[in-house]
Amino acid sequence: MSTVQRVTLTLPADLLVQVRELSQGNVSQLVAHILRDYVEHEQLQRLHDELVAGYQANAEEALEIATAFRYAEDEAVALHVPPYGEHRVTESDRPADSGRS
Repeated sequence: MSTVQRVTLTLPADLLVQVRELSQGNVSQLVAHILRDYVEHEQLQRLHDELVAGYQANAEEALEIATAFRYAEDEAVALHVPPYGEHRVTESDRPADSGRS
């Protein structure tokens, strides 16, 4: 469990009135909740920015790989997936019905 430390906040009076109403008397808990959400948001934003930068830095390499393998999916489908209408699902294709009567 984390330790608790006392801090002093300076807020405009009108904002403090709204915060007290919203927090139902527990301003510390509300502030802690808001700060946790803010910190989590900032961490996720930082991760997002790092991922975007990484993808941009590797975009040329990713394009080369995609170009090199652009026909691989078409080839796999042509070799291993029957054309539409050629294969119909029959009772023998369905998995055994376990537990149903």
